[in-house]
Amino acid sequence: MALLAMFLAAVGTRYAVGSVKIGGLLPANFVAAQVINQRCPLHIVPPQWIAGSDQTDVLLKWPAAEVKARVGLILFVWILGAGGLCLLVDRKATG
Repeated sequence: MALLAMFLAAVGTRYAVGSVKIGGLLPANFVAAQVINQRCPLHIVPPQWIAGSDQTDVLLKWPAAEVKARVGLILFVWILGAGGLCLLVDRKATG
């Protein structure tokens, strides 16, 4: 069971990092939030939360923030699951 949890966490982390792709050609007058919403519709960190000096700066900072948020969410869920599993095993062992 623990091996399955580790495998799922590893696969989830790989997906979290690999699915954030916003590269490619951009129009001359683009808005970073629109580009991010078009190319990565499922995101945890809204592009409006990222502060930058211009649109290109926002476009470069957002993927790092999104990957950190996704990996943090996976870690949080994994810790909750591991804690729940430990409590379940402890209750069965004690009676």
